[in-house]
Amino acid sequence: MTKSTLHAVHDHMLRELAVFGAHVDDVAYCPHKPHEGCLCRKPQPKMLFDLAKKHHIDLASSYMVGDREQDVEAGRMAGTKTVLVGKREDRLTC
Repeated sequence: MTKSTLHAVHDHMLRELAVFGAHVDDVAYCPHKPHEGCLCRKPQPKMLFDLAKKHHIDLASSYMVGDREQDVEAGRMAGTKTVLVGKREDRLTC
């Protein structure tokens, strides 16, 4: 996915959430390729640790909600409670 497409997906998500009165403080993503081995790419938890520090979030009392096992594993490694939602074949495409 290109960065412009990813930003369009994020913008769409934020608009959809706003319809229900939801507000998102931050959207983060790892720009690295899977083979680069960076620590911010899920299932590594660095991105969650960085966001927790930036926004003063207590990870032990937080939830990581994701639609892939990598999301859940990152949450586990960061010390959050985790929720896996949806099925891959049910995903909405933008």
